[in-house]
Amino acid sequence: MSNKVFILGGRGRIGASVGQDIPTRTEAKITITGRTLQARDDIAEYLSPRAI
Repeated sequence: MSNKVFILGGRGRIGASVGQDIPTRTEAKITITGRTLQARDDIAEYLSPRAI
């Protein structure tokens, strides 16, 4: 598996679920995007310190 993951739409139900699951199963760095910078920042803070 790759050591980097890109999630487009990370604040939605599916994107957030994937974002929560990945850190529990891998050591991958997660890049998350959202429609707004605030949405992106909120979900990145919630999910993991590995979210960049």
